[in-house]
Formats: sequence, structure tokens, C-alpha cells
Amino acid sequence: MKRKALAACMAAALLCAGCAPRRITDEDIVGAGNSWVAVGSVYSSHDGLLKGSMHSFSGVITLWTYDAPEDGEVEVTYKLSVENDKAMLVFVTGEGELITILDNDGSYRQNSPDTVTLPVTPGKNRIRLVGSGHAKLEYLLSVNQGEVHYPNS
Repeated sequence: MKRKALAACMAAALLCAGCAPRRITDEDIVGAGNSWVAVGSVYSSHDGLLKGSMHSFSGVITLWTYDAPEDGEVEVTYKLSVENDKAMLVFVTGEGELITILDNDGSYRQNSPDTVTLPVTPGKNRIRLVGSGHAKLEYLLSVNQGEVHYPNS
């Protein structure tokens, strides 16, 4: 009986070892794929302005892309408010350079949008939303070039 109980505990421990959330790396963020889980996702887009909220978000998702033919700049207006856990807005250049727009650990409530000018390089430039844990967040994004994406696309 003790052997069966011990075997059952060991099997449960091995199965649960894969249940823990994996740490998101820079390679995950710069990579081409989207991998995310969201609960209570609500969003809208009108005239290039993407607004949304999520009750719980974890992972990496692309919100904007621009296939730049040459070096240049884009003007990004953004807002990211986080109530718990952590979320970031990041910019990935066409050459794969990672630039953090805003890293919010939940202690900062952004009441109004900010604007920043970022360098684009030839290739696919992207803005990505990155969340860890169960980030509850609201976001707004508008860029003067390129294409905004609904979170489920």
C-alpha cells in the first residue's frame, strides 16, 4: 500500500512540474509567434486606435506590425495600466532589437497616454504586449504607420 501511495505521489509531482508557468525570455518576445492566455478580453479599434482590457493576461501577443522598406521612425501613442502582476509594451525592430516602451509592475497607473518616437529598420517591426502571472490590464495603442492587430488575430 505504501508503494502505491508513494508511486502516486511521485507521478503527481512529475505531472505538476510541467504545470508551473514558464518564464518569458527575450527570445520569446523577439520570436515570430504569439503565445498567450487571456480571460475577460475586451477590445475595440477605430481609425487606427486600439483599446482593450483583460482581467487576466499571460504571454506574448503582437498588437502592431509595420514592414518597413528602409530605416525611419514611427510615432507611438500608448497607455498601459496594470492592477496586479506585471505587463510590458515592447518594440521589436526589423533587425530583432528589443526596446522596452513601458514595463509596468502594477504599481504605476498610467492616467493619460504618452507618445514616443521609435526607430524602424528594414523588415517586420512589431509592438508586443507581454504579461506575466495573471496581469489585469488596460491598454491603448496608436501608431502613425503600420497596422494594429486585434488580440485574437
